[in-house]
Amino acid sequence: MALGNYSKKPRRKAREEIIEDPFAGRLQSPIYRFFDRIWFLLKLHVAMVGGTAAGLGILGFFPSLFAAADLCNDSIEYGERDLFKPFMDSWKKNFKSANLFALFVYAAIAAGFGVWYLLWYVRQPILAILLNLLFFLAGVSLLLILLYYPVLRLFFKRWRAPKTATFSILFGFGHFASSLLLLLIVAAWTLFALLIPQFAVFVFFSIIPWASVVVTCRLIPLDEQGEDEPGTGAPEPMQPYPSIHSTKE
Repeated sequence: MALGNYSKKPRRKAREEIIEDPFAGRLQSPIYRFFDRIWFLLKLHVAMVGGTAAGLGILGFFPSLFAAADLCNDSIEYGERDLFKPFMDSWKKNFKSANLFALFVYAAIAAGFGVWYLLWYVRQPILAILLNLLFFLAGVSLLLILLYYPVLRLFFKRWRAPKTATFSILFGFGHFASSLLLLLIVAAWTLFALLIPQFAVFVFFSIIPWASVVVTCRLIPLDEQGEDEPGTGAPEPMQPYPSIHSTKE
């Protein structure tokens, strides 16, 4: 699972269109694309809230997160199309795998609280520092899994979940600056939600999976995907699949 072979060149879109119509050209202006992206994120946020509510919260959040990653990947790969029906199709498709992933996350959080409680009883200063450092690294690793796993599973479809989760940690630490940027986005959203909880449902939580997809796709471009280290038995990285929009034009 080498990290150094990945190019940092911008990801090439799968479909390039030559726009000859002057009006269509204006639709590609930076201002139009900016507000079009805001509109996409708003609709995706509404879909994520609805998907979370459909699963009664605890069973709906991670399927919504996986579906959001699918939609964001497709919007980069194929352009923005219909959203709500494809979102629910992906939500249903990923319901089982996403909630199995959720069980791991909930178990890790519960274990983390248990370890944090036990750390208060460690009296040896050096041992306490080492244990707290390990605890901090474990917490950061869990955050990296939450950020990258929903996206990396699209690139490495044949990998099992533990391998993808492990690679998410290595990938996150290997691209520390990009991971720090994503963590700052998460921290900013969390701070806003804590300070103004009554407006939390209206905040663009969809920007978190969208930012994860954009960053990951730039770090693993389609046209310059690296090869795995020999002898690891890892499959060749695969192009993200058109998980929702599979029709040919």
